[in-house]
Amino acid sequence: MNNQQFFQSFNFRRISFNRNHHTDNYTNQGARTNFIGQLIKGSAKLVSKSETILLKENDIFYIPKGCHYHSYWYTNENTELEWYSLGFDFLPHENNGNYTLQKIIPNLEGSHMLQKLVDDLTVNATTIGYLYCFLGNVLPCMARSDKPYELLTEKAVEYMRKHSDFKMCDVAEYCNVSEASLYSIFKKHMGRTPNEIRQKIICEKAEELLITTTLTVEEISGKLGFSSSSYFRKILKKHTNLSPKEIRQNSYYKH
Repeated sequence: MNNQQFFQSFNFRRISFNRNHHTDNYTNQGARTNFIGQLIKGSAKLVSKSETILLKENDIFYIPKGCHYHSYWYTNENTELEWYSLGFDFLPHENNGNYTLQKIIPNLEGSHMLQKLVDDLTVNATTIGYLYCFLGNVLPCMARSDKPYELLTEKAVEYMRKHSDFKMCDVAEYCNVSEASLYSIFKKHMGRTPNEIRQKIICEKAEELLITTTLTVEEISGKLGFSSSSYFRKILKKHTNLSPKEIRQNSYYKH
C-alpha cells in the first residue's frame, strides 16, 4: 500500500440533514469501513442483527467494518440533524477485529483526542494520529462478540452463496481478515477448508440445476466454472455420493 492509498482509507466529515433520515446498510455488504461517530444534534437508532443502540446528542458510537445494520436519524423540533463520521479501514493490529456495534464512553484523555480530531476534519498525519490515540484509549474497554469465529464463518458462507464467481481473496477481504487467517479459522472451527465449503455450495447449485432444468452435464459444469465435466462429476460424487444421472433419477422417482 502506498501513501496515497493509505490516506484514502480515511474519511472524516461532518454530516447534516434538515429532515429525518434512514440508511439501509443491512441488505448490502454492510458498513464499507469502520466508523467512529458522534451525534451533534438530533437523535438516532442503530439496529443490527444482535444490537440496538439508541443515541442522543454528544453520544459517541462505533460501527464495525462489514456490520449489517439500519440507521435511523431524527431531527429534534426545528434543529438540523448533525453528526461526525470518522471512517477508517484499519484497527490497531493488536486489537484487530470482532468488536460489536456499540456506544463508546471515553475517559477525559480520549475525549480530548476526539475533540482535537473533529476540530480539523482534514485527513492528515496529525488527525490520523489523534484517531489512533483515541482508539488506543477506548479499545481495551470496548465490547467484542462472544462468538467471533462463528459470526465470521457465517459471513463468509453467506458471501459464497451470494456470489457465483469469486476468489478466496475476495471472501477474506469481505470478512476483513487475511486469506491465511480465513483458512485457519475455517479449518479450526468448521473442520473444513474454505475451498471445501465452496465446493459444497457449488454442488448444491448443481443439484438444483440438475433437478429443475434440462441442461446437460457439460452445460452445468461450464455454468458453474468447472474446468471439465469429468472434474465436475468427481466433485459432485465427493459431496453428494451421487452421479448427475442418479440425482436426476432420484428426483424423478420422488415426484
